[in-house]
Amino acid sequence: MKRRRSNRRAAFETFYFVGTTVATAAVLYAMLPVWLGGAFLGMHLIHEMGHYAVLAHFDQKPWLPFFIPLFFIVRGTTAYEGEDPEHLRKAALAGPLAGLVFALAMAAFCLWMGFIDGAFAAGWLALYNVYAALLGSDGRDYRRYTLAWREASVPEEDLVSAPAFA
Repeated sequence: MKRRRSNRRAAFETFYFVGTTVATAAVLYAMLPVWLGGAFLGMHLIHEMGHYAVLAHFDQKPWLPFFIPLFFIVRGTTAYEGEDPEHLRKAALAGPLAGLVFALAMAAFCLWMGFIDGAFAAGWLALYNVYAALLGSDGRDYRRYTLAWREASVPEEDLVSAPAFA
């Protein structure tokens, strides 16, 4: 039987999600041109919602994403309560893939509109997502969950036990 979240918990998550998104937008507005800050925040939202959607699909009990806005760094995260490494490894790559698709679509749109600065920025956002998938925290999580998934899928009879010494 699925456990439903309480209304208070859902309200808290929504408030936290909206509040940290607005705070991040304010920090980005203070540091970057509006179009660049909006693109950066949009890419982060799509990235984190990619994690959230896959976690929700596999019933891993995700929280709505939240952001930690610092100057020159924006950290986004999606917390969850699930423990299934097979599904968690898929969720680890879902964020960078969603962000990459968004960044490439933005680059194509900017090139089509003749906005070269926007296309250049979108290219950097695409590289950021490739970095996240390969070397960043998402790639590290993917490798960790893949290892756990492989260890969990090995049958007991295939495991070799060490000889006992007296």
